Amino acid sequence: MSEEILNTQSLTRRYGAVTAVDQLSISVRKGTVYGLLGPNGSGKTTLLSMVLGVIRPDSGSFTWFGSQPSPDTYKRVGTLLETPNFYPHLSGENNLKISCMIKGASYDRIREVLTLTGLEGRGHHSFRSYSLGMKQRLAIAAALLNEPEVLVLDEPTNGLDPKGIAEVRELIKEIASRGVTVLLASHLLDEVERVCTEVAILKKGSLLYQGNVDGLRSEMVTVKLAAPDMGLLVSLLESYAGYKAHEIRNNVAVASFDPPFDGAALNRHFFENGLSLSHLETERESLEKTFLKLVS
Repeated sequence: MSEEILNTQSLTRRYGAVTAVDQLSISVRKGTVYGLLGPNGSGKTTLLSMVLGVIRPDSGSFTWFGSQPSPDTYKRVGTLLETPNFYPHLSGENNLKISCMIKGASYDRIREVLTLTGLEGRGHHSFRSYSLGMKQRLAIAAALLNEPEVLVLDEPTNGLDPKGIAEVRELIKEIASRGVTVLLASHLLDEVERVCTEVAILKKGSLLYQGNVDGLRSEMVTVKLAAPDMGLLVSLLESYAGYKAHEIRNNVAVASFDPPFDGAALNRHFFENGLSLSHLETERESLEKTFLKLVS
């Protein structure tokens, strides 16, 4: 198994009568792009604020790199939690120099992070002249100055136009390809599907799903079945291993099964029990459908 970067155990945070994060346990492994996915108000930012030491949990615990967090721990983590906040009259490069002084990073890193974020030709331009996408990329550049092992991003494409969104997504992929573990919070399903390798789906502070993004897509297997004797079909269907549920639509049984699913084995089950199917169609639900079912 890969090294565990972040682990939370029953992490809980309340604001009065509202439970923002409820008994949340997740595990982020080294080398992954881990997505925290959920509607606005699902607890993503509160969770990140707790594990970054910004606010205290009411109960539960968490570890970074297998140990209790300390000031040295957070030096290994680069963060972008809020809207980029730089001096508008200063150049991108001079803003990064200030960030270097705050972080104790070398000025030698500035040229490298500007190149990585695609801003090498705009480093001498004032921050106020930057597009929203460029401002976000400069903020990511600042988060990378101390060569972190983990990059934490909260809604990194929020408010960007399609071009800016595409640029930031490609940048995240490039950063991940260099061995940096990325923890990304987003309410955008498309963002998580395109960028992340693993995902945790949150709703009202509770964990609905944690695992591989492709595994989430394959969680739901729907099969459409028809035969001359629908009564026998239903009876045989309900006796099949992995069967979950079904409904009849226009004389077609629409059934769901637990993964892994084998259509040929299902067809053989019917045939060996004296029923030849007239229709067998397998569908794996889109990530969007699966996500909407989970949060509805």
